[in-house]
Amino acid sequence: MGKFDELEAYGLVRSFHTSRESDAVDTLERIVSDPTADETWADRREAMLEEKIDVTEYVLSQLLTDVDEPTPGAPAQAERESESDADERGDPVPQ
Repeated sequence: MGKFDELEAYGLVRSFHTSRESDAVDTLERIVSDPTADETWADRREAMLEEKIDVTEYVLSQLLTDVDEPTPGAPAQAERESESDADERGDPVPQ
């Protein structure tokens, strides 16, 4: 559960054992009644994001490396080229 440890280090998650339910409720009430909570939590989130990578962006960048951007009509053009290549080789062209 390393991801929760990371989030807890930035103050973005709090964990409570079931035997400490009243502590969890007290913490929740304190957070909800804090008028600066939105700003506090946004600051914590930004602090984390300054030190961590955006995993989604990273994965996409790895997957899309050397992949051409899709262009309108590309599948139809590829099909026509494939049929033309088959015809030149004397292969039967699918109808």
